[in-house]
Amino acid sequence: MKLSRKYLILLLTASALLGCSSDITVEDDVGMVATVKKSAVTHYQFDKKAAKIFLEKWLSRYKQNFADCYSESALTKSDCKEIYDETIDKKVKELNILSGMPDVTVVRYRFVATDLNNKKTPSEYIYVACIPQSEPKKRAEWAELIHVIDGVNAEPEKKIESNLLVDETVGSQIKSMVCDKHG
Repeated sequence: MKLSRKYLILLLTASALLGCSSDITVEDDVGMVATVKKSAVTHYQFDKKAAKIFLEKWLSRYKQNFADCYSESALTKSDCKEIYDETIDKKVKELNILSGMPDVTVVRYRFVATDLNNKKTPSEYIYVACIPQSEPKKRAEWAELIHVIDGVNAEPEKKIESNLLVDETVGSQIKSMVCDKHG
């Protein structure tokens, strides 16, 4: 039986569309399934301008604390330097990291785990910073900066993971797939 070219293209397109889903599904080695529904995903751009303002305020506050330390206390300037230098240097380094950081999408999602008895259990919401490809050291610095600024200092505090570690675990695979699709 000879199929016409138009019919073949239509058939391939239809099967591709039917096979496409906006949900993400991962199955582990024993048959448990984790599904991220499209409706359970939101995302936003990490706000580098707000992060810069935040870091500059911190830096300014620590510099003022350093100045107050030796002018208003019994400590010497070298004692105060010992106390504040490390933190000031860290904030300057973070500002430098931020200035070279590309745009990063942070995705918030949750998955539903379906066990072998077909029991469904929803996860808590998970945040993942979708770090773009670059040198491994830079990627790790960007991920840590986003975790500290957008996670630890957020109200309420949230744990922001990253897509840096990709292994065979279901959670790691989901993070990677969520970033591929939404990041």
